[in-house]
Amino acid sequence: MWAETRLRANLLVGEVRPSAVADAVWSAIAKNRVEVDVGSLSLRGGQVVQALAPGLVRRVARLTGASRTADDAAERQRHKR
Repeated sequence: MWAETRLRANLLVGEVRPSAVADAVWSAIAKNRVEVDVGSLSLRGGQVVQALAPGLVRRVARLTGASRTADDAAERQRHKR
């Protein structure tokens, strides 16, 4: 998704190398797992905080520009819908 939009992920979220994604998919197939998380450590930590305090995460995302990045990415891919 990021390559198509020419945007970078927010620094709080981070990005995962394609090789890490490939390794995780390979491992999931080998272990017969239906689902696998490949997010950065900060993203996984943010998911826990989101579950406990969604309002706080929403405010932090707005203040750091994370929600703007997602909105920009959606706008740049609108032609696919």
